[in-house]
Amino acid sequence: MKQYWPVYVAILALLASNASAAIIHGSVYDLELNTLSKALVSINTTPQQVMVSQNGTYSFTVAPGAYEIVARQNKLDLLAKENFTVKQDGDYVLDLILFPDLSTDEELLNESLDIPAYDEPVSAAPNSMVWIVGAVIIVALLAGLAWYALKKKAPAAAKEEPKKEEKQATKADLEDILAFVRKEGGRATQKDLRKAIPYSEAKISLMIAELESQGKLKKIKKGRGNILVLP
Repeated sequence: MKQYWPVYVAILALLASNASAAIIHGSVYDLELNTLSKALVSINTTPQQVMVSQNGTYSFTVAPGAYEIVARQNKLDLLAKENFTVKQDGDYVLDLILFPDLSTDEELLNESLDIPAYDEPVSAAPNSMVWIVGAVIIVALLAGLAWYALKKKAPAAAKEEPKKEEKQATKADLEDILAFVRKEGGRATQKDLRKAIPYSEAKISLMIAELESQGKLKKIKKGRGNILVLP
C-alpha cells in the first residue's frame, strides 16, 4: 500500500483545491451586443485555462487572486482584455465585449514614425539657442498675464445647486430611466444615466435592480462600469 501514497496525496490536494475555488463566468458579446460563439477565451491561471465560447458563454474555476481574461475572435479580428480580482470563493459574473483589435495598426504606426539615428548629433548654433530661450521666456510671460486676467475677470463661483431630494423611487422615476435608455437607442451607460438623472449612484443602482427584477432592463458589466440594455 505504501507505493500508492503519492496518488492519495494528489487526490486529496485536488479535492481541497475544488473545495476552495471561485467560478468566473459570463457572456461574450460583439459591439452590437450580439453573443459571439467560437471566441477563444483564456485566463492566466497556472496552468493557463483556455476554452472556446459555446452559445456565447464561458466559465473558469479559479483560486482567489488577480487574473487577466482575454477573449479573441480571429475571424472578425475582435479582442477583449479584462483584469479581474477574486478575493474569496464564490460565483462571479464578468461579461466580455469584444472590440476591433487595433494593436497591429498601432505597431505599423509606430514603425512609420521611427526616426533614423545619426552618428554625430547636430548642435544648434549659438544664435539659435538665444532665440529659443527668448521665445520660451516670452511665452511664459504671456501665459502668466493671461492667467492673471482670467482670474481677475472670473465671476464668483455659483453656489452648487442642491440635489433633488431623494425619496423612495416611484413608478415615474423608474419610467424616467427607461425613457432615457429608449432615447439613447435602447442602450446607454450607467455613467450617462447618472449625469441625466439627479439622484445618487446608490439610488440609481437600486432603481436599475428593481427594473431588472421586473424584466424591463438588463445590465451588462463592462470594465468598471455598466451598460444598460432594453430587453
